[in-house]
Amino acid sequence: LGTTVEVTTIDRRHLEVKVPAGTQGGKKLRISGEGVRKRGRPGDLLVEVEVTIPKHVSGELKELYEKILELEGKKNPGGSGNEKKGFFESILGG
Repeated sequence: LGTTVEVTTIDRRHLEVKVPAGTQGGKKLRISGEGVRKRGRPGDLLVEVEVTIPKHVSGELKELYEKILELEGKKNPGGSGNEKKGFFESILGG
């Protein structure tokens, strides 16, 4: 879906960073010129994306997540069970 988050730099400034749609947890985003100075020049700041999955989901939210999976064509009741779980499958426990 993409979003914008606030990141605190090493000198305690706050920057708005765009996280592109489709970015997966663990991905590192590079912010040019906001890192540690090296040879008199500012380096790049690396920000690691962390995706938080809710532990408890209400019935209504679960129905909405299931609808998203259905629209994406990812519901696979006859699957082998070896498929990698996506974000919504993790939420639904599927």
